[in-house]
Amino acid sequence: MVMINLGCFTLNRKKMVSTVIENIRQTRKNMLQLLEAFTYEEIISIPKSMNNHLLWNYGHSIVTQHILTYGLSGLSHSIDEGLLQRYRKGSLPKEHNYPFTDLAMFSKLSRVGLDLLKVDYEKKAFIHFKPYTTSYGVVLSSIEEAIVFNAQHEALHLGFMMAQRHILSH
Repeated sequence: MVMINLGCFTLNRKKMVSTVIENIRQTRKNMLQLLEAFTYEEIISIPKSMNNHLLWNYGHSIVTQHILTYGLSGLSHSIDEGLLQRYRKGSLPKEHNYPFTDLAMFSKLSRVGLDLLKVDYEKKAFIHFKPYTTSYGVVLSSIEEAIVFNAQHEALHLGFMMAQRHILSH
């Protein structure tokens, strides 16, 4: 069994990954709850001084998780290519249409994608991993590092969504 030493305590790697996935699940629940307070038109409107909208932040979080985990491991993922193009890093909402079906798809992928990630991790499906340096400057060298970083990434986008909620509500 692989153990991770965090100074004052040691954590089983499998337990750590499971805990982080559950934290991501809660972040996504918070995102979805935030979205439920707005009309679809508001969800896809870009507030002044911002570059994207609420749906883009939600979708981007889910797409990025698949890219960081399945993509960097050389595994196929369940994200449609059109969704990848509209929500990946560097995409600009002003250049794409965002159909209502995207929201429904991400609501489903939000849950199912994490369930699949957990199962695939437990089955040891992530054998290979291509190291990647994030725009934060964090080097990801393993599936575990990608999952942990993804939690941070999704929390960042929840923060952006909270700022957008404030702007849209006033």
